[in-house]
Amino acid sequence: MKILLIQPRSAGVMDFGAVMCYEPLGLEDIAALLENEHEVRLLDLFHFDDLAQTLSSFEPDICGISCSFTVDVNKALRIAEVVKRSKGRPVVVIGGHHASLSPEDFCTEFIDAIVIGEGEITFSELVSCLSGNSNLESVPGLALNRDGEQLFTRPRSLIANLDQLPLPARHLSKRFRKQYFIGFERPAAMIESTRGCPYHCNFCSVHKFFQDKVRFKSAQRLVEELTKIEEKVIFFSDDNFFINVPRAQEMAALIKDNKIKKRYYVQSRSDIIVKHPELIATWKEVGLGGVFIGFEKIDEEGLKSVNKQNTVENNEKALEILKSHGLSVVAAFIIDPDETREGFARLRRYVERLQLKTTQFTILTPLPGTELFAQMKERIVTKKHELFDGFHAVLPTKLPLPDFYKEFSKLYASVQERSIGGRAAIANALSQLRSRQLSLSHIRRLSKIGKMLTDYRCYLAGHMDAEGCLPPQSM
Repeated sequence: MKILLIQPRSAGVMDFGAVMCYEPLGLEDIAALLENEHEVRLLDLFHFDDLAQTLSSFEPDICGISCSFTVDVNKALRIAEVVKRSKGRPVVVIGGHHASLSPEDFCTEFIDAIVIGEGEITFSELVSCLSGNSNLESVPGLALNRDGEQLFTRPRSLIANLDQLPLPARHLSKRFRKQYFIGFERPAAMIESTRGCPYHCNFCSVHKFFQDKVRFKSAQRLVEELTKIEEKVIFFSDDNFFINVPRAQEMAALIKDNKIKKRYYVQSRSDIIVKHPELIATWKEVGLGGVFIGFEKIDEEGLKSVNKQNTVENNEKALEILKSHGLSVVAAFIIDPDETREGFARLRRYVERLQLKTTQFTILTPLPGTELFAQMKERIVTKKHELFDGFHAVLPTKLPLPDFYKEFSKLYASVQERSIGGRAAIANALSQLRSRQLSLSHIRRLSKIGKMLTDYRCYLAGHMDAEGCLPPQSM
């Protein structure tokens, strides 16, 4: 069969895809299980016009669409409609994180099935079932759209051994790979080494998606994958890369033994770094370039409010450890919609005291599938999926919305000198431009988003209706 896998792009109100853009690893994983028996193509939809052209030239039998983020819902629905109306009326299947946790958003005549949970085995069995003209109700892990209702097949068990999955079919995204980047690091590849998280932060649904289980790929498997990746910059998608300390140590040793020269960026909790500082030294030696840490809040009460199960002291100690090794640190903070002017000022003073060079501020957002959503869904003031990007308030704000965004944009303005729009960052970008690692258009995109982050009107514009008016609760 002819199978087309589609990755939506740039669906949010503000183009934060200009800051980082990752390869469609989930689709590459699915393709790896299919391409030996079927003709598979991957379309990373940076330009929507490419969709009609690809459908016309390829004429797929089945189209799989990824929808991992809430902001992508309407874009995914639009893609599904175009696909279903194309020649041959392909079978349309959608999957991903958001699709799994909110399948009701995709109950439409243009979508035939929603994959619930991990997609590799389910989608492969779905294709086999369709190839043999069998009933899809026999495939576990699906929601089937039937006459305006959804029929759920029996639940799909998690994949027991992740090492048994084939390596991602990265060759299918070859023509797009120069477009994958992390800030000024380009091109960049992504690797998944872990699935699941043992923690239960109330704003995160990872533990629910993976059924409160944590599974690991072996160090040997991951190093094998690294040797087959051409890019020199690697981002590990794991929520907590260092959570399995012995495996992380083994992996670093294998990277060193195999003389793999790459630069790595990971996400980690601060308490693990504080407990195992030697791990940072080891990974710095083999190429660790930077670490993303969710600081979330600046006091213990705030951390308890999001069920972080960590301390401010750990955050600050981890920062010092990482700085002592010359590593870049992205510290992320969550802003409550009911924050006051004084609260914003306290956060600005805190960030200044720690001299954080790269800081991410996001607004507390009840995403579907999270405990926060279950608690606050009745308070959500918008049905506009594109606003669920972490940079827009979807809950009532204590300050009038324009004032809230003025304070929020001040946070980015206060760190601009040390962040993506600062002089040091621009100087680094110009250096990479001269060495042809970056293009001028890429630098312009990053500069544009840097300006948007500090302009409150850019955030506010997302809430306005067709006549340019704010909803009543925003005034």
